[in-house]
Amino acid sequence: MKTLKQKLKNWVIKDLYCSPIAQDIVTVRQVGTTGMGEPIYRLFMGGEQMADAEIKSLQSEVKILENMKIWHILTNNLTDKAKEIMFVNAKTTDDLFFGKAILYSMDLMSNINKEIKKIKL
Repeated sequence: MKTLKQKLKNWVIKDLYCSPIAQDIVTVRQVGTTGMGEPIYRLFMGGEQMADAEIKSLQSEVKILENMKIWHILTNNLTDKAKEIMFVNAKTTDDLFFGKAILYSMDLMSNINKEIKKIKL
């Protein structure tokens, strides 16, 4: 059983070092400049440039999501629970690791939303 636990830890830790970041999901890239020399940025998802209508739709959805009570309940409760796991109830390094993974996931979702919101059309 001990080797199985160690193998699982190694697999999870390996994945953490190769963990996704917001830019793996969505990226903002400069695609040109305006006649006034201002940069034009667009959103890419899966390597494909998104149409302006899609970007506007996503931005509206992010704005709605971030204003929903359920979003705040989920993000605040999960963050509080992760901190409780790590700083109050932790008995092993696994507990710390699990709490940190929750916080990382919350940060990842927040960063994806920020990437989507920062496009100016």
